[in-house]
Amino acid sequence: MTWSGRLVRPAYLWLGGWLVALLLDYPLAQALLRKPHADWGVLRRSYVDTAHILGQGWMLLVIGGLIWFAGALMSRVDWQRVARWFAGALLITGFWAQAIKHVVGRPRPSQLAHGAWLPIGPTFQPSFDSFPSGHAMTVFAAVPLLCALWPRGRWFVIVAATLVALGRVAGGSHYLSDLVVGAGMGLAIGRYLTARWRAEVESTDAL
Repeated sequence: MTWSGRLVRPAYLWLGGWLVALLLDYPLAQALLRKPHADWGVLRRSYVDTAHILGQGWMLLVIGGLIWFAGALMSRVDWQRVARWFAGALLITGFWAQAIKHVVGRPRPSQLAHGAWLPIGPTFQPSFDSFPSGHAMTVFAAVPLLCALWPRGRWFVIVAATLVALGRVAGGSHYLSDLVVGAGMGLAIGRYLTARWRAEVESTDAL
């Protein structure tokens, strides 16, 4: 397959997934918000709270720090080098997530009760920063880096990232399409950083 083919096919799949998610956005959000937060069961509350914590940007620094420490213990210089790319992922995803959120101004699902469901454009109003999901962007930026370090565990990494992202929908903080866009952007950022890390390792090994 050509380079353009490798790029175009995932783009079509991502676009198709986003369109399907758009169709599901409002019916799914209304169904999930039907039950007040106070009436959530222990399982849902625990899942949503855990997903919220694991998807925060500082978790990239924690993961990077643990990998650096493991690399130091095992004398793996390549592992130690990848740690700073996790810090890079935090900076890049944080910038783009916040920039797009406040330019688009999409109301969060909680605003449906107030009749707000269309993006209002550039704004810093609270609860109008739903698109894209910063949590999804963060966790999926880590996926390519973690899969490169741990190929055998790639499905565990992918499933874990997906569950964290879906927790934002279960908690009523995001629409499904927010997740699809956030995950797609995160993967693109993660793949770029993984390529930079591999190039760095290869250039060092060649010396």
